[in-house]
Formats: sequence, structure tokens, C-alpha cells
Amino acid sequence: MKKLLYFVAIPALAVAAFACKPEEVKEDPIQYSLTADKAFVNGSATITVTGSKPAAENVAISIGVSAASDVAPEYVSYQPAIIIPAGQTSASMTITIPEKNLKPGRTGTVTVVASYNSLLVDQVLITATRPSLNGNWFVCIGDKEQVPMVEDEDGWYIAEGVHFETNDTFKFAKDASLTVALGLDAAGVPELGEYFELVEWNGCYGIKVAEVGDYLVAVNPDEMAAIIIPE
Repeated sequence: MKKLLYFVAIPALAVAAFACKPEEVKEDPIQYSLTADKAFVNGSATITVTGSKPAAENVAISIGVSAASDVAPEYVSYQPAIIIPAGQTSASMTITIPEKNLKPGRTGTVTVVASYNSLLVDQVLITATRPSLNGNWFVCIGDKEQVPMVEDEDGWYIAEGVHFETNDTFKFAKDASLTVALGLDAAGVPELGEYFELVEWNGCYGIKVAEVGDYLVAVNPDEMAAIIIPE
């Protein structure tokens, strides 16, 4: 009889121990995704982060620009994080690129990256385009003269035999509505025979030519560059 009771007691204890073990419930983590406008319009685009379900507290999704083509990342303006409020599933942010920082006639790309707890959650590609500045270009010598420029096959607008007196100022103008200026050297005058970056598109300041003479003057608005060569 004792032997029989011994064999019956073991399964009973095993069942009791199994019944006391708590059941584990695993909660699915929130998954985040990033969506955006396909292109910058007037220098702006909207990006949105969306979670698979609401969170119990505010969630900060870090935002960054990982790569760009024809657009320097430092020219893209955005907040470092999108905050999704507690109980909500999404939040948005506007990112901008000042038009002067886009190369005319070029279509660039900006890759926006979203991460959570230092882990990549998603990324999107946005295009940035600025129309070409092709048109009727002139060299404006002070207020006294406008010299027409002729476009060549490489996109340069050229005026030959432009006569400058000492300390004449000049600027470029397109269709009498847009003006541009050149970068200056340390002396505040153009360095002849060297390419210059175009630095102002509107409200341009005059640039003085140090020596009297005839010059070839060329501007490439899509490359944002110009050159002045004595003839």
C-alpha cells in the first residue's frame, strides 16, 4: 500500500507545480515609419513619423540628413527630433532649404533619416529643384550702360569687349528683374582670370574694376560662377 501511494503522489505534485507557474504575456513593440513629400516646394517639404499604435508617453524620433546630392546638408534646416505626443500615433515637421542654396537648373536629392534609441527606423528621399536661370543676361556698368551677353553651348553667357573705366562698378542682370554679384578678393575687387562664385542673387552690390580697359565678362548662372578676363 505504501508503494502504491508513492507512485500516485509524484504526478500530483508535478501538476500542482505547473499550475502555479505564471503565464508570460509579450507586448508587440511599436513600429515607426517615415513618410515625406516627394519634392521641396518653394524650398519646403513636410515629413511625418507614424507609429503602429499609440505610446503611453511622449516619443522622440531623432531626425537627420545622411546624404545629399547638389545640396549641402548644412543648408537643410530642420529640428533634431519629431515628438509624438502620448496617446497619438504620428507627428510632422517641416524641413526647408533656402532657394539661394539650391543650384539653379539642377535637381538635387536630400535623404532624411529617422531613428529611435539610436537605431535606424526609416529613411526617405526628397528631391530639390531650382529652375534654370537661362534668359536675357546683361553686364550692367553702373547706371550708364547695359551690355548684352550671348549664350554659348556650355551654358555660359559672354560679353566681349566690355569697356571699363577705372573704378567702374558692374553687376549682372537677367531680364531687368534679377541681379547677381561676384565674390570678392581680399582687396575688394575681382581677381582677373579667376572664376568667382556668385554670392548674391538680389540686391546686388556693385563691384569695382581696378584698371581701365576692355574685358571679356562671362557668367554661368546654373553653375553660379563667373569670370573676368582682360582683352
